[in-house]
Amino acid sequence: MKSSGRSVPLTASIVWNLAAGGWAGVLIVAATPVLVGRYGIDGFGVIGLWISLQVVLGVFDLGLSSTLSRELARSKGGAGFSHADVFVTFERAAWCVTLFISLLLIGLGAAGLADRIQSPGLPPDELRLSLGLMATALVVQFPSILYAGGMSGVHQHRVANLIQITINGFRWGGGIVLALTSAPLHDFFLMQVGVAAIQSGSLRFALRRVIEGYDSGRFRVGILRAHFAFAMGMAGTSIVGVVIANTDRLLISQMLSTTDLGRYAVAFVACSVIQMLLVPFYRVFFPRYSQLHGEGNERTLLREYFTSNRWLSGLVVPTVVCMCVFTPEALVVWMGEAEPDTTDIMRLLLIGVGMAALGWLPGAIQQAYGSTTLHLAMLVGALVVGLPVAVLCVNLFGAAGATAVWLVHGALSVLVEPWLMHRRVLRGYVAEWYAVSLVVPLVPAATVALLSSWLLPSGIGRWSLLVWLAVTGGIALAAALAAQSVAIHHAFRGDKT
Repeated sequence: MKSSGRSVPLTASIVWNLAAGGWAGVLIVAATPVLVGRYGIDGFGVIGLWISLQVVLGVFDLGLSSTLSRELARSKGGAGFSHADVFVTFERAAWCVTLFISLLLIGLGAAGLADRIQSPGLPPDELRLSLGLMATALVVQFPSILYAGGMSGVHQHRVANLIQITINGFRWGGGIVLALTSAPLHDFFLMQVGVAAIQSGSLRFALRRVIEGYDSGRFRVGILRAHFAFAMGMAGTSIVGVVIANTDRLLISQMLSTTDLGRYAVAFVACSVIQMLLVPFYRVFFPRYSQLHGEGNERTLLREYFTSNRWLSGLVVPTVVCMCVFTPEALVVWMGEAEPDTTDIMRLLLIGVGMAALGWLPGAIQQAYGSTTLHLAMLVGALVVGLPVAVLCVNLFGAAGATAVWLVHGALSVLVEPWLMHRRVLRGYVAEWYAVSLVVPLVPAATVALLSSWLLPSGIGRWSLLVWLAVTGGIALAAALAAQSVAIHHAFRGDKT
């Protein structure tokens, strides 16, 4: 590496990732009412579909970005190959996949897939053009998945997140400007094509600069062979994870109307704040776990595993609890009204997404050890059980029933996977994990939120309500983190390693 960034404190890396995620969250929250106001709930349903497909695109990554991140984080390239060879090999494989995605989307367009989407609020020609530009933007954006994974592997979080902050400024800030100037929906997606090109190009340029000897790197079939099993395990994890993450909206798009999809998309965007909290931790700690495991530094790995879980759950649990208790109030502050259907959907999504978030770092440490079996099995179980339940619930309860997939996924992530994982990896610490990551932050956060809800004055104004919610969240967060600090001390008081 020319500059691996390994000397950068983990706290700084987390802050940079949280800053980028928070910036994206602010922009999305600000853009949503503007976009809904300009394009209607049907138009926003199409935008919500685009947001979902950005995640679905990860299915075609085939584990390349995660494997690249893991190998660049280790002190030497896998199987004796240089980091330059690893990068060049994975990059060329990713571009082959990009070509395949292009051909696939062209084929779907030729098959008239756009004509099957019901959108009473959009003219057919406008819908068809918007979907075509959406597909183009997705293809151009796809290579950025690999480059972002590589940037995490070399611990270049500051540069990667500065790029992402800029990109999201164009992506959502530009969307707001277009909506305010009454631009048609297809112009929104035309802009996304250009933004995606800048995103992929800038990340590639930044990563190439820190790969030592990049110009001498060669495509090596042996690298693909050496990492095939792990990459396929990560690919399977990604595929099933993406299916789970999008089954809810795909079911609604097929079983209900774009109006229902739009309502669900509003609730899902609100819950995406949870994703923005957990992704930074995965990006920082998956390569960090891989580095420490590769060095054989198990004691430091154990401490950083618990510390990372403490910070993640200390942010996620109070956020979920406060948003569940104050769901109607949060929607009033954000959208100006709290529609009952959207409120129900949002509360159920918060519970499911929040529980699933707590399983990310246990999954990451398994992957750092080179094992993908258990985490993949949990995801498959969530899909096998959750999908038929969601279909039944959509028929019975409408759009809110689609949240069943997330509820099943979250329950397995919290109640089953950590217990099984700690029988294989970091054995003997399962009780400490449940205490630090779930029970300890939950009790003070719930106490603060419920007391605040009881004390909330009636008839409070919108901006005063925002301040009340912010103060409540801050107190709940501080209380949870303080309680976890004590729990961490007790977890390590008796040294088991």
